[in-house]
Amino acid sequence: MKGDRLRQPGEPDYLVEIGTATWVFAILEWNAAWCCERIQPNCLPEVAERTAGGVARKLLQLAEALPASDERDALIADAERFRELTIVRNGIMHGRPCTHEKKARLSDGDIWTPERLQDTADDFSECSSRLSAHLHGWLVALP
Repeated sequence: MKGDRLRQPGEPDYLVEIGTATWVFAILEWNAAWCCERIQPNCLPEVAERTAGGVARKLLQLAEALPASDERDALIADAERFRELTIVRNGIMHGRPCTHEKKARLSDGDIWTPERLQDTADDFSECSSRLSAHLHGWLVALP
C-alpha cells in the first residue's frame, strides 16, 4: 500500500544519514569503475555487473599491471582503500536493524550511530575524490 514504508521505525534524520552514506559510496564505486574503464577501455559493461568488492579487485588487478610509477603506486593505495571501504559499506547495507537507546538503528556488531555514518560517508568521499583525481588526471593520458 502506498505509504506503508512510513510504518517502519526510523527517525528521518537517521535515515538521511544512511541514505547519504549509501549515495556517497555509490559515487565512490562508480569512480572506481570508471578508473577501470580508463585503464582497460570497453571493460565497463563487465565491471558494472560486479559487486563493489569485485570492482575493487578488478581495479587493483588493472592498476598493478600498469608500468611502475608514483602515480600507479598512489592508485594502488587508493584502490586498496576502496576495497577496505567496500567491507565498511557492507556493514551498513547488510546491517541488522536493532533498538539502541530506545531508537531504531543498524548494527554490524557495533551500532551505526549518526556520527559513525557521517564519519564513514566522509571516508567514502575522501577516497572517491582521490579516485576522481586519478580518473580525470594522469589516467586520461594512458594510451
